Formats: sequence, C-alpha cells, structure tokens
Amino acid sequence: MGKKRNEVLIGLADQALQSSHLFKDKDKTEIPDGYNGQIAALSVSVAMIGIRPTLAIYYQDKPKKNKSDKKDISTPYRLAVLEVVAKMMTLDHFCNRENWTSRGMLEYALSESSDLKELKKEVIDCAIALKQVVRTYKLVKV
Repeated sequence: MGKKRNEVLIGLADQALQSSHLFKDKDKTEIPDGYNGQIAALSVSVAMIGIRPTLAIYYQDKPKKNKSDKKDISTPYRLAVLEVVAKMMTLDHFCNRENWTSRGMLEYALSESSDLKELKKEVIDCAIALKQVVRTYKLVKV
C-alpha cells in the first residue's frame, strides 16, 4: 500500500469508525481497549492463515449469553471490527463494493467467483488504516 492510498484509507477508517458502535461514550472519544487487539490481529491473521479462515473466525464472534458479558457492552469485538472494515470498503471507490457487510464479505470469500487475492489486499489495507486511526482515540478498559 502506497502513502497516498494509506492517507485515503485513514480518512475512510475514521469515517467508518464514527458511524460504528465501537465507541464507549456518546461523544465518540473513547473506545474499549479490546478492539485495539482485534483490529491489530486482523491483518496479521489474513496474512498468516488466509482470508477465508480469518473471515470465518471474525464472523462467528457472536454475543455470549452469560452474566459475565453483561458488563461488557462492546461484545462482540471481532464481528464489530469486521463491520467497520466492510463499511470502509463500501466507502472506498477503489474497492468497488456497494453496501458491503461482514456477511456479504464472508459470502463473497466463500463463493467460487471470488477474487481472493484482491479481497485479501483490500482487507489488509483497510485493517492497517483502521489500526492507525483507532490508536488516535482514547482506549479505555471496560
């Protein structure tokens, strides 16, 4: 990813982040620190184990129904991160995705006609830009 491309994606990352539910406060200045690790791990996971397994892992992150999760209003972390990346890809004219969602991304990756190499590059680039943007916000323990 080039410098200019990264600058574009950073702007899109902030825009997608602002429209997400990742923030802990209504002023949108604090993000639970659990997201930081999941965002940082996304691009590494895609590079190490591939796009299909990574999307499957991140997509399967559903809210748990036990009492310990009631204090953590920000679960599921991975699925929420995937939604922000999907939103970035929808906003990015380079990616050419319309109304992209985490489900749509997973279905596309699993389809026979998918361009996995291009999808992998798009997800990694978006995840790197998102990682850079998230660290500009205050990360708080939940």
